[in-house]
Amino acid sequence: MEGRTELRYSSDGKTVDYTFYDAAGEVTRSTTQTVDDRGHVVLVVIREFDWKTKKPKTPLKVAFRYDEKGRLVEQNTDAHEFEGAGSEHELPPGKISITYNDAQRTKTTAYSSDEGPIASTLTYDASGATIGISFAAFDAMLDCTYDSHQNWTTCRQMVKNGGVSTVAKMWRRTITYR
Repeated sequence: MEGRTELRYSSDGKTVDYTFYDAAGEVTRSTTQTVDDRGHVVLVVIREFDWKTKKPKTPLKVAFRYDEKGRLVEQNTDAHEFEGAGSEHELPPGKISITYNDAQRTKTTAYSSDEGPIASTLTYDASGATIGISFAAFDAMLDCTYDSHQNWTTCRQMVKNGGVSTVAKMWRRTITYR
């Protein structure tokens, strides 16, 4: 489908309006994005048309908050009608919170809405690569051996489910340095 996108910037450069047009020149969607003094997106307002009724939906507001290191710590999406199965592209209503533990190298993401909470924790190594993920009843972790250049040479994927640990996969590699 052909169309065009129009961008309009505020005089201070902190707000941009995106308007999306279809091939016939009709507006299909528009988004307003606001950034803070550090360039982080702090608010997005999405205006879409209902594909069934072809009428505008209520504008959807999504607010973002960051920590002192500039990392995203919260996404809060206004309550809105949400299509169930098959609507993977839609933003879920409610709050997503991210907590970082730099000493333990973990990042916990928690989602809460009227339907209940869900959370997961990622564990990462010194280079920032994800080496583990944990849900309420399921844990998966990489157990790796590194060479003197900090490149992994063997890794095992350890999975714990219901208190039972198993090796799910294993990888080995040989690196020749010149």
